[in-house]
Amino acid sequence: MTLVFGGVRLTRPRDLGLFTWYPYGKWLLVVTGVSCAVVGLLTVWNGLPLLLVPTVCGTIVALTAWFLHQDLHKRQVGQAGP
Repeated sequence: MTLVFGGVRLTRPRDLGLFTWYPYGKWLLVVTGVSCAVVGLLTVWNGLPLLLVPTVCGTIVALTAWFLHQDLHKRQVGQAGP
């Protein structure tokens, strides 16, 4: 996440658009921590391969980012109004 947010700041310092810490960063950090803890514990307890953790957590975080982006886009379109 730091690489993406920092990369956008370096390439487009004046035009950040939707790539800012708020509202994405906080929620993605929380989702990353919770999903990694839950999936990691489940894989250890069930004896599953630990390579499932980054795969599943990456998918969860990517889906969360997509849903956040869709929600924010719908709000901005709704605010444009008549």
